[in-house]
Amino acid sequence: MSRVEDFPDVLPLEDHQGNPVGLFRDHGAWFGLRFGRRATLEVCELLNPRRHLLHLGADAVRHTIWADALEAELENGARIRAAFASEDAAVVEYLHGEPPDVFSDLPFEVVPGGEGRWLVVVAPEGGAVRDPDAFERNRHRWNDWFARAFHQSRFQGWRLGEELLARAVTTLMWNWLQPKGDLGGGGVLSSPFTEIRFWAWDSWKHAHALSFVDPRRGVEQLRTMLSEQDAAGMIPDTACYHHGQVNWRNTKPPQVAWALEALWWSLDQDPEILDEWLYATIRSLEWWDLNRRCSGEILVRPGGKDFKTAVWDSGWDDSVRFQGVEMVPHGSWRLLDTWPVDLNCFSLVECEAAARLTAAGGWEPLPWQLAGRQFRRAIGEFLWNPKLAYFADFRPSQRRSITVQSAATWLPAWARMVDSEQAQSLREQLLDPTKFNTPTPFPSLAADSRPFQEDGFWNGSVWLDYAAMAIAWLGEDGEEPARRLLETVHRHGALFECYGAVHGQPCHGERRALAQFAGTAAAIVELAHGGPLAHPYST
Repeated sequence: MSRVEDFPDVLPLEDHQGNPVGLFRDHGAWFGLRFGRRATLEVCELLNPRRHLLHLGADAVRHTIWADALEAELENGARIRAAFASEDAAVVEYLHGEPPDVFSDLPFEVVPGGEGRWLVVVAPEGGAVRDPDAFERNRHRWNDWFARAFHQSRFQGWRLGEELLARAVTTLMWNWLQPKGDLGGGGVLSSPFTEIRFWAWDSWKHAHALSFVDPRRGVEQLRTMLSEQDAAGMIPDTACYHHGQVNWRNTKPPQVAWALEALWWSLDQDPEILDEWLYATIRSLEWWDLNRRCSGEILVRPGGKDFKTAVWDSGWDDSVRFQGVEMVPHGSWRLLDTWPVDLNCFSLVECEAAARLTAAGGWEPLPWQLAGRQFRRAIGEFLWNPKLAYFADFRPSQRRSITVQSAATWLPAWARMVDSEQAQSLREQLLDPTKFNTPTPFPSLAADSRPFQEDGFWNGSVWLDYAAMAIAWLGEDGEEPARRLLETVHRHGALFECYGAVHGQPCHGERRALAQFAGTAAAIVELAHGGPLAHPYST
């Protein structure tokens, strides 16, 4: 069994150039700590760009970063430990013959803790907590998370994989936020270096991964997004600290039933989970049926209030997959003239998960069973292009495929709906170095496609959520590229949003990849347990 103490310096707080790539947090606090350049520590509030100083009379000269605490030796010979006593207060243990000379622009309190020991409690919003036992309690709590995540992990015995899994669990839990403001619950923030909001698509993936770490928190992640659901069943793109910032102009691909089923199984098929969230899940799928499918069609389309938000609806933001695609009106929405492969595979997996969940919950599963069969038939009929020998997005108005070969091409294999001929073709393309088996494998666009850009985010960079789906399906054939991918991710310490398919660096083009990225952490947790499988519970 792996423990927190097995992984010193689990996540860097800054890179070799001194740029921040990590923020130490715990208990869902809305502020974090890192070692300072002008003080011993800096306190960073998520809703305020200002950094607050916490100086203890000397700078840190040597430090160790654990998942649950920061440790350092100061220039004056003192030793410190920093951790969180609650969501509202951080506590620093100061060991020295003399008490600390504390300076901070935040409220603080110095509490004697015995001979040569002082506790400095910092509470940005007041209400300091005296808790000399916080360090021990935190270590026990974190070891429970590590024990669950490492249980039956496929990375056991592989040191690099174990370190990555420790980083992934740490990233997820450092990114956890307690409810605050207008948020209906807690959840995993995509990154502390982005806007402070929860994105629906990210949330489904975080919740699914939490089924291996802390499923109760995974359920709360669902609660936070589903609490925003409107009367029609729509789940907005985001859940925000202020309701006025919630993005209702689009949603994100449906994966809530997929996440709910994983959490339900992890919680021993607790009937209360279905009692609480199955109805909202079904309403979401019914909303998709009415608002993202044109009359007489089976397959669904991305939509929004305009082209930009319709592309956001796909989850891919700026991909060349959608260049030149026109829009069609559909009620109060405008839909793209495309049936994307991945969006429809997610919808297929959702329907089949909904069928199993409704049957377990005492509902009638037949409508979702039939919907799943219709998706399977239509994906095979319209999205498999035998001339291209891969699954491709389809333009209904022109009755032709869009030939951009993207990471979506392997989603039907992930959804377990390919025949032997299709499987062979996909396998060959995934393992082809000129297409997807690049130095950092499984980019979002095939490397031999004209619009490929390795720093182009969704136009060529490697995103681990999609890469993990390829690895999960490839099985033994994917072990070597999977190892190569994980070695690249490991090399950079912090977990980033996406990586260049050739140079392997975190993307640094027009848009730089975010650090301490929970989506990458979720994919690593999934890979440690076989990958983000579409149907792990079906018989």
